This record gives sequence, C-alpha cells and structure tokens, in this order.
Amino acid sequence: MNEWISFELPEPFYLVRHKVSSAVTDTLVNRVGRSFYYLKNKNVLVFVDKSDSLNWRIRMLDKNQLSSPTPSEPERYPVLSDLLPGDEDYCFMQDGSILMFHDGAIHKKQNPFALKDSKWELMWDMKPWSIKNGYRISLSPDNTLLALVVYSGEKP
Repeated sequence: MNEWISFELPEPFYLVRHKVSSAVTDTLVNRVGRSFYYLKNKNVLVFVDKSDSLNWRIRMLDKNQLSSPTPSEPERYPVLSDLLPGDEDYCFMQDGSILMFHDGAIHKKQNPFALKDSKWELMWDMKPWSIKNGYRISLSPDNTLLALVVYSGEKP
C-alpha cells in the first residue's frame, strides 16, 4: 500500500491523501460529510460533498484520480447522487441502491450507478412507531438487518 486516505477533523471535515513512499500529504477535498464508503466492486471511494450548503451530494473518487497532481475542488469528482435536504447519512444495498433516513422515514434511491435519473422514493414511514428523528444508518452485508440511531428532542 503506497497511498491511503483519511477523514480529518476539525470541521469543516476534509479528506487527505497520504503518500507513504514520499511522506507527502495533500488535501483532496474540503467540506465533506462524515459518511463515506469504499466500494470494492466499483473501485471508488464515495463521499458527501457539502461545499454547497443547500445541496449536498454523494461524489465518487476513482483510484485513478489519485495519481494526478493534488486535486482540491469537489467538482473534479463525478456526482453519484443528490442527498435529501439536511441529511448526510446513507448506506448502500447489495444492488447499489442507496438508503437514507429523512423526516421520519426510510427513503430509497434505485442504483444510481445503473439508473442515473433515479429519484428518492419513500420506502418505510416510521412515524407510526413514533420514530421521527434519526441518523447514522447501516445495513448488514446480506441486506437483512437495518440499524438506525434514533433520538427525541434535539439532535445529539
């Protein structure tokens, strides 16, 4: 392993590339969200771009982009999907679809890798169970278990 990427604090969070052989570090992108994934089957790192405070997006960083000089603008990385307003936590299903919790419900976007024009759809309304506020969503690898951090009152 000659390179690795870290998510760094303080806010606004940023992604940093570390080149082991040359002991060089450089910032890849500023103002990123806390949810990011390396998708082995796609060979991309996906991350939340929060550079536009009103329109957060999931962007893709391909391994080939790391060999170029220091990239620093989020526009350099292709957009995979928009996010639901004000929320940054998401997870992937086996088929590449994305799940998010927003406004008391789980929403799903059909695989945006294959369906570029897919839209967010309501999947499960959780309000009947008095679940209105949540974040940090995760799905088991076999897609049979869903974990969601829920809270009442102000977001912790």
